[in-house]
Amino acid sequence: MSRDKTARLRQTYTGESYTMSRDWYRYNGLSDGLVPDATDPQQQHLEAAVLHTLAHSVLSSPPSPRATGTLFGLAGVSPEADTLLLRPAAGHAGVLLSRLLPARVPHALAGVPGLRVHLGRRGTVTIARIGERAAISVHAGREDLQQARSLIVSAGLEPLWDVESFQPGEREAWKRLSDRLPAEDRTLWSQALRRAGLFLDSTPRWDQRAPTPEEVAGPAPERIRPRPVGPADPRALSQGVVAVTPASGKGGMGCTTLALVVGATLAQGGRSVVVLGAPEDPNGVFSLIEEQPPVGEWRDAVSFPGGGVLRVGALAKDAEHIVAAARRDADVVVIDTGSAGWHHRDVVALADVTVVAVQQVSWSRTEIVDRRPEWVRFVSWLRDQYARFPPAAATPLEQLLTWLDTEFAYYVSDRTADGDSRVYDDTDPEEVEMWWEDLAWQPADGEPVDEDVLPKENAVFDAWRADFVAFLDTEGERRHPQTWARARTHWAARNKARTLQGLTPGQPTPAEQSHARGQFLEEVEERAIQQWGAALWDAYHLIWAAADEAEDDLCAPWENQVEAVTHPLTADEIAQQLIDHLYGLPEAGTIVAVNQATQSFGQHRLTAVREALHDRGVADLVLIPHLVALAEVGFNSALLPRLAGAAARAANRLTRAITHELCPR
Repeated sequence: MSRDKTARLRQTYTGESYTMSRDWYRYNGLSDGLVPDATDPQQQHLEAAVLHTLAHSVLSSPPSPRATGTLFGLAGVSPEADTLLLRPAAGHAGVLLSRLLPARVPHALAGVPGLRVHLGRRGTVTIARIGERAAISVHAGREDLQQARSLIVSAGLEPLWDVESFQPGEREAWKRLSDRLPAEDRTLWSQALRRAGLFLDSTPRWDQRAPTPEEVAGPAPERIRPRPVGPADPRALSQGVVAVTPASGKGGMGCTTLALVVGATLAQGGRSVVVLGAPEDPNGVFSLIEEQPPVGEWRDAVSFPGGGVLRVGALAKDAEHIVAAARRDADVVVIDTGSAGWHHRDVVALADVTVVAVQQVSWSRTEIVDRRPEWVRFVSWLRDQYARFPPAAATPLEQLLTWLDTEFAYYVSDRTADGDSRVYDDTDPEEVEMWWEDLAWQPADGEPVDEDVLPKENAVFDAWRADFVAFLDTEGERRHPQTWARARTHWAARNKARTLQGLTPGQPTPAEQSHARGQFLEEVEERAIQQWGAALWDAYHLIWAAADEAEDDLCAPWENQVEAVTHPLTADEIAQQLIDHLYGLPEAGTIVAVNQATQSFGQHRLTAVREALHDRGVADLVLIPHLVALAEVGFNSALLPRLAGAAARAANRLTRAITHELCPR
């Protein structure tokens, strides 16, 4: 099949102009198919809802655009793997948007519930549901949105699409719409929208039924399926070097995984790719092959149908010459700097595109709204200040006594189990040294002891305490000549008294706690009066002290009066946070990859942040979710050709951003 016929076939399915179809095919090839289907279930759901809404009239909604030679006002579409651009017929963009954007009439909703709109900067608007990543672009502008509003208002409807949050009834309406779109039908609705060109001359009665497989198959279903055919446009095969580097300069950011999946995705498209990594990293790129090649050479790691191959090589200190050699041997060179310790600026100097892996940043700030009475807030403040009040420094004798308490607890446990009266093996010098060295690591307030180890006072303990001290006496005197005699004299009685009270090692006695509270109140009084006033101090500081002694939390009944309110950050604030994470790397030509993201964000917010980053010179923003399938590819090369689902979509998003920078159309 000639390239011209291939382009004309895409034109038939999509309604694009011949030039658009030819350019798309020459630039993308057929690795995703000639007319790619949506692979993300959420994207399929949104596209199905959009076409279903266009096909079904709703009470009091604006009239459906049914211009001759269009599909509900669409002159064509431009589908890609996980994106879709709708191309309304001339003069129909506003009418089309008025059908899709949600609006309210009494007891009913029109449009797609929860759909919101973002006005882009390139002659398109983006429509997406609140909080969802799935989105559709529409070739429209500000004047078309104004026309849509006028049509909605003139039809007696109340526009909902310019309100950020869900409005009453929208969630329920979305559920009803979803119920009319069972999962098995969503793929057909989505395919029908992506193949709108098939229906420009005659619109099926989809107001009465779902699209059928025969309808969406079109004239040549076998010829539009994915095949290992790479791009024909020389610009899409330009050589280039991509550096994948952690923003912090430290490992553990998943750079090796990103480098490998980017390399594999490029190779699947027919490119030859060399991934360079640190030769000393056992978990790096060389985990894909049995034997590491010499520096300056590469070994095949994975081969793909269509001629693409992924090779790996070592990047040593002579990085410039090695990268230059790899450029000559491969279409794309990917440098994994996650564990190599290369300086950021050195990496950027060698690369045409830099992918900077950053940690997920907060896209919101939290405000604590405290509605408790003032006296409760004061008591809460006292409690928090006391929790941070430093205890009096323990003397060397007190530290030694506390340590003996801890070790005696374990001595009792061991002796009960095996009957051995020795504290340790005194014939083993190494064990003796290790046992006594533990005192140096003892925290000032004692080492935590498991509750099941803490002994309850027993009649035999007096004898065991004597055995314990006698066993330690010689070494104790030698190692702690200033304190051991006093410790030996006082420890047994002190330990017994504490055991009878149920105190853990380091836990203060009630008398010590009372003394500490008194010291705290003396120290905090001036600050408390300055912040809260003398009246509150006089009325409540002793009440707090009595409640603390009785372990009575006065604030607990008021906890429901404290609320954490989340406020979203602006796109500019989020962009600045991400820029701050670059740690001196230049913004220009950089793709920021938020790797191992555990939180999803709505498409509108992503678009706004991406535009704010563009304003600062950053090329793109890509979110890579935390996925087990991605984490495993660094240890199993066989998984690379089989990436699917969310892992494949994430890899494709990042690779498309890189390709766009390497070879802009």
